[in-house]
Amino acid sequence: MKKHRLKIGTAALLMALVTAGCGGNGPAASPSSSPAGSPTETAAASSAAPSAPVKLSLMHGWTGEVPMAKAFEPAIERYAADHPEVNLEVITQAGNAIKEKLVIDMAANQPPDVFLHWGLSVTEPYVKNGKVADLTDLISANGELAGRYVDGSLNPVTLGGKVYGLPIETYMHVFLVNQVLFDEHGVKVPATFEELKTAVSAFKGKGLIPIAANGTSARYLIEAMHSQAVDNNELMDMFAGKKPFDARLTDASAKLVELSGMGAFPKGAETLQTLQALAFFNEKQAPMYYQSSWTIGNLVPEVVGDAKVVPFPLVSDQAVPTMTAGAGYFVYMSQAAYENEEKRQAAWELMQYLAGPEVAKDLIELAANPSPVKVSFDESKVSAPFAQVQQLQQSIDKTFESYQELVGDKTVYQELANRVLLGDLTPEGFAEEMNKLVKEHPNSVLAQ
Repeated sequence: MKKHRLKIGTAALLMALVTAGCGGNGPAASPSSSPAGSPTETAAASSAAPSAPVKLSLMHGWTGEVPMAKAFEPAIERYAADHPEVNLEVITQAGNAIKEKLVIDMAANQPPDVFLHWGLSVTEPYVKNGKVADLTDLISANGELAGRYVDGSLNPVTLGGKVYGLPIETYMHVFLVNQVLFDEHGVKVPATFEELKTAVSAFKGKGLIPIAANGTSARYLIEAMHSQAVDNNELMDMFAGKKPFDARLTDASAKLVELSGMGAFPKGAETLQTLQALAFFNEKQAPMYYQSSWTIGNLVPEVVGDAKVVPFPLVSDQAVPTMTAGAGYFVYMSQAAYENEEKRQAAWELMQYLAGPEVAKDLIELAANPSPVKVSFDESKVSAPFAQVQQLQQSIDKTFESYQELVGDKTVYQELANRVLLGDLTPEGFAEEMNKLVKEHPNSVLAQ
């Protein structure tokens, strides 16, 4: 685990703020640390210095190879340079490894004062055990926060009418294609499921891996196809246990099985991390990849110009273009920090900065990472695929939250989807198991 100490100050409250989804946050990696960077100006100037430095800890997973690191870590360093009145200990755990680290620290009653994490589908146990601070009053005291974020951004961190986090990242699931490979092999970019099967067959015959895939691909693809057949109200009722998953989920998972049977995915896909699968796309071994939008930030220069983002193929004549999207990553304050008045002020200022417009702009321009913050950015500084994601999101009327944000037990859901991919669970059995999952592990947020 990497730890380093930065100097950060208590400042007048920053202006504006308001909230998922990837996921998303890249592969697990070895923890690391680094010294503070050179001073630069930040959006907030420090106010009168306290008599003694405030000690504050920040834990995050945006380090190492995770594309957000190139924007986020310098942002922390800038803030540190401008706020010398707080001693900030920065604890990094790359990507998904932050989950295990936070579990350990919470169990030991040593939570970080401020930390980045997923929504309540992951953090609800910490909230219920009194480990995470209720931010409702702090948000209400700053009237400008309500206009900072896109609509619905706070929903994944709202429980019982109380808000527990500030949104810092928006996720979107995108269908990446290598247009040059399609053109070279005379294959049409698929707009329907039948055309997708044709493309899979053609590329398989050329010795390529038709669709790069990893451990999350099974559920992502099932969601992409199932969401085309339902509306949002139905879906919420299904995950709330008010309506059962039916033949439409069976059909979507059967299509996944069909693609797998055609050899669409790399062997052992369920064991791969996101960036390991992306390597197939980057090395031009796979012409297609369906993944969270943050992966665009890790497209290599040799491929980024060939890559194109297109709508996921329609599975039926009745289907309309659909996108999985939402706020997926948040900034939290521990209850212990909240109960310390001095720490509360410093932690709240840091949170507003991290989930504010300055950092959001950097995440967009430097890391191609979508933000829930309403902020202008220089379009000349983003790649064509990222611009296409933004355009696609604006053109599609039908969007859904990731099912992982709706289900009561993410781990079981992930395992069920991968069992379908491996042929260990039938499509019919998957629908039955999903109904059991909703009953045995209800989503408390949907039950409100």
